[in-house]
Amino acid sequence: MIFEQIVTGMRAADNTAYTLEVISKLTRDQLWTDVVIKMIKDDILETRRALCYLCPLLQPGRYLEIGVRRGLSMAMVASRVPECAITGMDLWMTNYGGVPNPGPDFVREEMKRVGYRGQLDFISGPTQVTLPQLIAAHPEPFDLIMVDGDHTYEGARNDLWHSLKLLHPEGGMLLFDDIHIVEARQAWNECKAEFPQYTYLDLQKFGLLLS
Repeated sequence: MIFEQIVTGMRAADNTAYTLEVISKLTRDQLWTDVVIKMIKDDILETRRALCYLCPLLQPGRYLEIGVRRGLSMAMVASRVPECAITGMDLWMTNYGGVPNPGPDFVREEMKRVGYRGQLDFISGPTQVTLPQLIAAHPEPFDLIMVDGDHTYEGARNDLWHSLKLLHPEGGMLLFDDIHIVEARQAWNECKAEFPQYTYLDLQKFGLLLS
């Protein structure tokens, strides 16, 4: 029932239109904008439409995003829940994918484009270091987490396992992107086996975990 509800909601015409509208407000990314738009129009279940659908239901007060880059995914949350406190983690690698990776100040301006008015914090550095540091700081749990960082097996596992320690234990949601990639899929499947107390959904391009 949960699976069917989420898939139907993601694919709804109004949700699809809203997702494309948010993308249209952002500075065009020569690497990903057209790719994401094509996936949406081809009805592939990917994270931007998921975030646009899930945010009004969950109404997250705190959102953590691992792997920000230019803020294409973050913009969906920022638009849907403009007062949500957002924390973004990234290495800000220069010339990521052969194109500019302009950094946190650029992303702040992009979030303004979609009407965001909440508290936006960025943490720079490798998540093997920054995630344990964040956990040690004992922050309030995050209602919604998006994991789209290191796609090696070790990196994906590190991000996923540490993120679970930051997720709200009741009613939290975690999106784990790119489960079609072998290394990410391995980490995702191991997470299912090791933490069976969660509900897991596999949705083409990403996995969804519900606490």
